[in-house]
Amino acid sequence: MKERKRLIKQLDELSKAVIKKRDGNTCQHCGKWIEGSNRHASHVIPVSAGSRLRWEPLNMKVMC
Repeated sequence: MKERKRLIKQLDELSKAVIKKRDGNTCQHCGKWIEGSNRHASHVIPVSAGSRLRWEPLNMKVMC
């Protein structure tokens, strides 16, 4: 079980890094360029609504 949680955490971090790179660190809501802890990868359809889209790039975008 610990191994599964560790792998999920790694996949979460990797997918967030990919989305930040894809969106060029630009907030997809307001259009501002952002960096550091002011940015995060946000899910369009929340993971709580169904984890099927958890790592789907089309379900994620950078927000400030």
